[in-house]
Amino acid sequence: MLTLSTKLQTFSAETIEEVFLEFFHRRGYVILPGSPLLDESIEMSFVMSAGLVQIERALKGTNRLLQRRFGLVQSCFRHFDMLESVGYSDLHLSFFRMAGMFNFGHIDKRSRIAEIEGLLSDVFHLVPDSLWATYSSGGEVQGYSIDADLQTRQGWLDVGFQSDHIIPLQDNFWKQSPLVDPLHPPKTGPISEVFWDRGAHLACGPGCLPGCPCGRFVEFLNTLFIGWERDMATHQLRPLNDPFVEIVIGVERLLMVLQGANSVYEVESLPLLFSTLKEFVGKEAICGFERERQMRLFADHLRALLFLVADGAPPPGRGGRARIMRRLVRNLLTAQKLLGLPFESNSLVSPAISILLDRLVYFYRAESPLPGQVKPRMIAAHPELPHAPAKLLGYLDAEATLFEQTLQRGLRRMERMLLYHPEHCLSGQEMLELEISDGVPGVYLGSILEQQSIGYSWAEYQSARRCWQESNVRIETSLA
Repeated sequence: MLTLSTKLQTFSAETIEEVFLEFFHRRGYVILPGSPLLDESIEMSFVMSAGLVQIERALKGTNRLLQRRFGLVQSCFRHFDMLESVGYSDLHLSFFRMAGMFNFGHIDKRSRIAEIEGLLSDVFHLVPDSLWATYSSGGEVQGYSIDADLQTRQGWLDVGFQSDHIIPLQDNFWKQSPLVDPLHPPKTGPISEVFWDRGAHLACGPGCLPGCPCGRFVEFLNTLFIGWERDMATHQLRPLNDPFVEIVIGVERLLMVLQGANSVYEVESLPLLFSTLKEFVGKEAICGFERERQMRLFADHLRALLFLVADGAPPPGRGGRARIMRRLVRNLLTAQKLLGLPFESNSLVSPAISILLDRLVYFYRAESPLPGQVKPRMIAAHPELPHAPAKLLGYLDAEATLFEQTLQRGLRRMERMLLYHPEHCLSGQEMLELEISDGVPGVYLGSILEQQSIGYSWAEYQSARRCWQESNVRIETSLA
């Protein structure tokens, strides 16, 4: 067991998880095991994106007066707000590890913030001058009147944060979706985040602050003070019977900070995937930043699919989990085409994928087990991981045939569209239509148009796609 008093010179994902759990265990927290990505309590989608499932289960099965503090590390997968950022962002992965602690019964903001400061300074040895914190500035937040969270601001001042490194943000207020637990009012409360400042040389301008998308600041820790529930009929907030504090750390993001990496794609198993993938990228592959993005997306999705299949994900299809699998697999197959990976004559799936999967499983087999475990941490958390590649390859083979048929139908429709364009070009709206209605990914369609010297505007397509996405978000919000 690593001792917390010893300054760690080298961090891995394993050591981060170990010292996090040990830190809170010594303070009276009960350590719980993580759940599978497809927990039995989640019916239609993966949504194992946090640790509340295990916590609420533990509270039901124990004496609530005695067991009020919990810690865990959970594998998470997020499709609902991550996939659009994967590849573009240095910080977003669809599959990631989350270390979390939960303290029920009373919200003592200053004590929890003091715990966080102790963890960051004494365990991870982060320089305070490079840390920033945020708090809720209050006001009208999505229809609710909220007071500024000045207790949290004072808490960060008390532990030595510089006053100009404590930033108020209006949207720092968490609201649970009413769909999570339809039988109970959704929970809510202010948020406080911790950012690592990678340096002023990365600033996009003089007003660059935490929350800016330029990449200077890395959010790696989030604290939720959940003290209310929302009355959906009256639009009022009521005190929660059992308030709690949740502190979560993104393991890959913290590892990025501790190793001085430029992105989450430079830590954990992802560098292995990148170095192997580069061996197979073809000479005719897409160029520039889009090649880098497709490599990131390929590595992210392959890693996510491996763990999802290990935990029982169904084959790609329509509806629920199968629909999410289809989206992941088709994104992967699209990247495979754009990167020019080699093929064998009898398959639409590159043999490079099998090699990548074998190396990925070997990476996790070679991990040192955590103290008290016989198996490495990821094999212990996902026992079927060594057997998942064969099943995943079967899914890919079947879906690749269907996807190729979809692409050919879509491209034939594109040719019919061009008959009405003497100038031999497609509009952004027509490109979007081929993507949404015919299943031809926009980035793949763009590469085909370029190969055939057909005119198009990528900016026009992106604008049309943003309008479509915003319209869908408005519809989903009104239905909720």
